[in-house]
Amino acid sequence: MYWYCEQLGFDAGLRQARLALLGLGDADMRVVPLLHRQVINPKREVLVNAFLAIVLQHKEPQSVLAGGYHSEPLKKILDEYLQTLGRDFTDANYFEARLRIGVVHAWARLGLGAYIAAMRVMQQLLLDEVPPRAHKANMLRSFIIKILALDMSLACDAFHGVQTLGLEHFIESLQISGRQMRHALEYDALTGVLSRAQILTILEHTVADSRDAAHPCCVIMADLDHFKQVNDEHGHGVGDKVLRDVAARIGAALRHEDRVGRYGGEEFVIVLGGTALAEARDIAERVRERVASDPIVVDGRAVAMTISQGLAELRADEVPTALLERADKAMYDAKQAGRNCVQVDVAPALADPLANPDGASVTVQSEHHENNTNQ
Repeated sequence: MYWYCEQLGFDAGLRQARLALLGLGDADMRVVPLLHRQVINPKREVLVNAFLAIVLQHKEPQSVLAGGYHSEPLKKILDEYLQTLGRDFTDANYFEARLRIGVVHAWARLGLGAYIAAMRVMQQLLLDEVPPRAHKANMLRSFIIKILALDMSLACDAFHGVQTLGLEHFIESLQISGRQMRHALEYDALTGVLSRAQILTILEHTVADSRDAAHPCCVIMADLDHFKQVNDEHGHGVGDKVLRDVAARIGAALRHEDRVGRYGGEEFVIVLGGTALAEARDIAERVRERVASDPIVVDGRAVAMTISQGLAELRADEVPTALLERADKAMYDAKQAGRNCVQVDVAPALADPLANPDGASVTVQSEHHENNTNQ
């Protein structure tokens, strides 16, 4: 359920109208992966630190810290904002998250003018990081301007809604109790699995517990195969139902203690605490089989779906982000290996019989292995 979208009237028609007003369309969807690959992923930490260094020199943002919002949590919030920037920007989920930002700024008593000024700082930092000789550099710059304009417009709408209705009345009108609010933050509204922020928090805790207790820990990064074709051929409504069904199938293939969250779009992260690599392989294969077992029937249409997975086991003294990056790389290797398979990133120190001498990833093949190497 999209509480903020409903309260502020952002139904499908108004969402489309806002995108059209800003000139955001299908061509921009193809720029998003380029933005993350060339700008955000390699420079995310630099962008976050530079942003805070600039804005926290000024009085209004400093008042937020004085109110109890510390710099480290702010860094995490900014990091997540950048990781989700532009991803699935046509979906209600994206609008809901950006509207929530406006409500949070109202709670924090940060003036709307200060927020807009801060976003202008973020815009310039992103523009400055676009490589001058990058492929489609002009498209990247244009998209950065448009997507931040969308984010700012939605935050302003929510901020205005809070001011107009009054904060207490606004929250009461949503009929969200403290438990419901936590649930909305911890769980993905579309699929019902854990939210990105929550699964990353669980990963941090699991890694810390595994290190303290000297227990193994594994992570799976899973991505649906050819999901864009589902949206293109059947529409986003069918795509949403497919995502919900796949999330349910993943959950059914896991053990009670395992945790799964939606990382973004059609990507899922599975955290396997206290689990060594061999057992994690079996779980990943069970997930693969469950997803591919039968077509997903939506409105009388059968949609065949498979999933590519990357698996990595925690190394000594490895931080959670590095573990996740190895699983993510192995997942892309699975795409290149033909999809509908499990690719394992194996450290040489593990002395695994499947490991390559240089520690590269290896593929667990399956009967349903594809030959198509397009993402």
